[in-house]
Amino acid sequence: MSNDLLEISYLSKFANIIIGKNSSPSTYTNTISNLRDPNKHFICFSHNENDTLYYGLDCAAQSTFSNTIDQIEAAHIINQVIKRNQ
Repeated sequence: MSNDLLEISYLSKFANIIIGKNSSPSTYTNTISNLRDPNKHFICFSHNENDTLYYGLDCAAQSTFSNTIDQIEAAHIINQVIKRNQ
């Protein structure tokens, strides 16, 4: 399992949009290089925004948070971020 987490962390270097639910796999994408990259956009689906690792940090990366559990609303949020980052 830990090898998978390290691979997720490595692969996140090559993604402009990172989507997660504030679980172990998505937290491994919160690297210093990703958080300092203004071309990165984190989308986090969780219960509380202040539980995200980057909450309150002065990061160059963009972030969008939602506590929705509705799949259609989540897809709409992701679609909006994709359109803004094209």
